[in-house]
Amino acid sequence: MAAIAGSVGARVDDPDAPLDLSPLGRTEFALALEEMLGVRLEDSRGLRTVTDAAAAVAPQTREGRPPTPSLHPATGKLQGIARAIAAPALRWYFHLTVRGAERLPSSGPVVLAANHESMWDIPLLVMASPRRIVFMAEEGVFGSAIASWFFTRLGGFPVRRGAGDLRAIRAASTVVRSHRVLGIYPEGTRGRGVLLPFRPGAAWIALRAGAPLVPVGISGTKRIVSGRISIPRRARVDIAFGEPIDVGEEPDPTKRMDQASDLTDRLRSEVERLIRGS
Repeated sequence: MAAIAGSVGARVDDPDAPLDLSPLGRTEFALALEEMLGVRLEDSRGLRTVTDAAAAVAPQTREGRPPTPSLHPATGKLQGIARAIAAPALRWYFHLTVRGAERLPSSGPVVLAANHESMWDIPLLVMASPRRIVFMAEEGVFGSAIASWFFTRLGGFPVRRGAGDLRAIRAASTVVRSHRVLGIYPEGTRGRGVLLPFRPGAAWIALRAGAPLVPVGISGTKRIVSGRISIPRRARVDIAFGEPIDVGEEPDPTKRMDQASDLTDRLRSEVERLIRGS
């Protein structure tokens, strides 16, 4: 166990001492445990010590490897129909302008990273994209059975806020490794028109899969919903696709974490430039 922790850059002198790992480092540690021990964990945030890790994997190593979870089989099944029906109306209602859509690679895996102003970013980006998107959405929107049914078939899968949701990471990896487009909002929450710091998850997933990273700037959706008004207000929305950032696959966990930090800074700068140009 200590050797596995060491493979992701942790120094282990005492199995009960806190591991000197960032949230992303604990995710790398959890994935290394899964790969080397044939287990499936749900969250990396509890892996604060080697002793914690041993306790987490012990029941599964006794019982054998469980089935590998993946995306819901119905994920995105109705996105094509929804685009055909809703796209013309949404483009008209929101005066939607789309720029640079031809920059999105026409095939192969892609990580599409956009800023997040409101929940309307999700359906409008789906309508603006030349390719279907499987997107990561905060688990709260899947709160009811009806909402879960709808968002899953529109193309979404849930993620818990904060680092460490291994089920969401496996789902994201399934998307890019099956040569589809993964949509992520690296701010992690809605910025309401202010660009927040980016989390490194989008860049890190791109590095794990060697998928190009495409920045997207969205402006105007913050004006669609105001206060307690539930009916969407008409507002001019602009969506701009940037040039793909070529990302080579990085198999080394420590190098991957270092590169993810630099790549995230570059990604945020590109998204900010696209917003200002809208």
